[in-house]
Amino acid sequence: MSEEMIKQQEAEIEKLKSEIAALKAKNEEDKIADATREAVKAVDSKPAPAPSVGSQTMRRQQAVAAVGGPAYWSALPMEVRLKSQGLQPASDSEIELSKRLFGSNSSSLEASRLARQNPNQYSRLRAIHREL
Repeated sequence: MSEEMIKQQEAEIEKLKSEIAALKAKNEEDKIADATREAVKAVDSKPAPAPSVGSQTMRRQQAVAAVGGPAYWSALPMEVRLKSQGLQPASDSEIELSKRLFGSNSSSLEASRLARQNPNQYSRLRAIHREL
């Protein structure tokens, strides 16, 4: 082999090494992007924690005052009232559960059990029932 061919092959080897390094870097970037997408998806799928009772009460009072009073407030749809307090709209199952926990003939034992097991859900259901 001539020296010129050897130099050409060495140059081609270097070019291939740089292409491999670029592909590895792109692969790592793709892995990181996939992991980031999965993390964002996991965060988006988790329900936001319900605000504390004091915070809910304060937000509700501010929202009622901003609307013009209790009469105007009660005329708004429940979804709007919940959104103004920083809560997501309620599903039918959440409405039924809040009625069972906080409505007439409610089970205080079941409500207290939920408050210990999942305080965020308890707080959210309490806020939902308040707006029914």
